[in-house]
Amino acid sequence: MRVRMLEKVRLMLSTAENSVNFLRMSSDELIKSLADNSELKELKFLKICRERMANGQDFRSAWLDSIESGVRYLKTEDKALLVSFGEFFGTSDVDGQTANFRLHSELVSERLSEARKTADRYASLSCGMGIICGVGIVVVLF
Repeated sequence: MRVRMLEKVRLMLSTAENSVNFLRMSSDELIKSLADNSELKELKFLKICRERMANGQDFRSAWLDSIESGVRYLKTEDKALLVSFGEFFGTSDVDGQTANFRLHSELVSERLSEARKTADRYASLSCGMGIICGVGIVVVLF
């Protein structure tokens, strides 16, 4: 699940970069657009952030609160990347925003690569353990 969530975060950053660069969306419009994107529905924190912003909370505090309460399956370091992204979002011109998107996208890609290696290592172990447990159950039953 961590791999899948990091893939969604990377997609979110790419989508957000395009929206800011080409559509010149504000943070309110961007969060609403991302929260409504069916490809990103697994990123529950986007909807939480949108709801908090609709209730009058500013972007940064809504973003931080949503990361703390709406992110599942990610490690603390992964969450820290999302928090870092939110701290720098909206603080500069479009070129600065583009740099922020790209930096965080690269960092997420590195985390994703590490997560895939970990998942591959444990996937082969769990497959072997499944076979051993299955054989053990057959032996016990007969």
